[in-house]
Amino acid sequence: MSLFDGLDAEALEDLSYELADLKHDLGKYMTLEVRFLGEGPDTEALRAALRADLLETDKRAGAVQPAWAVWARLKPSRLDDPDLAEVDAAIAALRDTALDGLDHAGLQAVAGQARAVQAALKRVHARCLAALDEGDD
Repeated sequence: MSLFDGLDAEALEDLSYELADLKHDLGKYMTLEVRFLGEGPDTEALRAALRADLLETDKRAGAVQPAWAVWARLKPSRLDDPDLAEVDAAIAALRDTALDGLDHAGLQAVAGQARAVQAALKRVHARCLAALDEGDD
């Protein structure tokens, strides 16, 4: 069963907006600061960027939320999709990661997990849009 099974065009369109919000509010902002570091950042700069990206993912209206709180707020009610299951597992792992205890290689791995979340959200959103386009035929 797919995330999109049984959804009519209106429900698919609604889901596409939800996934677009997720892609932006979670995928973009949990990788934002690390992207600006460039190649070969020093360990403490990487740690600070990851702290901002993961622990302060949403800074709107004065209420700072970590990545896992953004995920909990915006995730679709149905997670029966391999990309969303990947996001769910990665967010759980990131939530349990203590950035202060990691060496440079560990921090790079965390940054890789964040990029994997971003890529998975892009994929599921693109598939939703493709399903919506197929329904327009």
